[in-house]
Formats: sequence, C-alpha cells, structure tokens
Amino acid sequence: MGRNRFEEALDRFKQQEQPQAVLLVASHKEYVNIAAAWLQCDVRTARSLTKATAGSEADTWSWLWANVCFSRDKLMEKSGVSDKRFADRLNTLIANRVLYPDGSLNSFVRRYLREKVLRLLGVDAKTRRGLKLEATATSS
Repeated sequence: MGRNRFEEALDRFKQQEQPQAVLLVASHKEYVNIAAAWLQCDVRTARSLTKATAGSEADTWSWLWANVCFSRDKLMEKSGVSDKRFADRLNTLIANRVLYPDGSLNSFVRRYLREKVLRLLGVDAKTRRGLKLEATATSS
C-alpha cells in the first residue's frame, strides 16, 4: 500500500515534467556530472514510509525525497564535484525536479544527456535521428 502511494505521487510529477530543466543542466558542467552520476547511484525507497501529509505539491515532493535512501558521498565521488559545491548543486537539481527519487531523471534531461554523448562520440545527426526512432519504437 505504501509503495503504491510513493509510486503514484512520483508518477504525477513525471507526467508534469517540464523541458526547462534542460536549461539548468546545460548551464553548468557540474549539473551534467551529477545528473549522469545519478543514473549510476543506488537509490532505494525507505523500508517504512513516513506518513504523507495532504499538502501542497512542494510538500509531496519533499515527502518523496524524505523516503529515499542513497549515498551522497558515493554520488559526490562519482560526479567529481567538490564537496564545497556538491550539496548546493544537488539541492538545486532536486528542487528543479531534474533528479527523481527513484534513481531516474527528467526525461528531457535524459534525452539531452544522450544526445550530448552521441555528439561526443561523433555520431552524425542522421544516425542520431535513426537511433531516436528505434528507441521510441522499442519503448512503445
């Protein structure tokens, strides 16, 4: 029952995600590094969920994050962001709903990172479009 409440709340946020999150991530390399490292982070829902308050959207977002477990130290290490700036950068990504408390990313940010990697690998635009179509067909 509790897990369903968590998943339902998270799904509502995912359905409302905004593409503007890409602008934040693209604005600084450290945001990119943390977002990429987040996908490699071991994130788990707490064994016993705290009581959800019937409040605002911000309250629900905070409740979701209060009920996940992950190692900030390992995430910081994987991201390569110094501890001096890491907490602020991570909190900004969470507040702007770039990172999701299930270990996933805003789908627009995920696509941005994928495109960035393909460009770095020298994959031409035509091939990237073909890969995008394949991925879309496979996920349907």
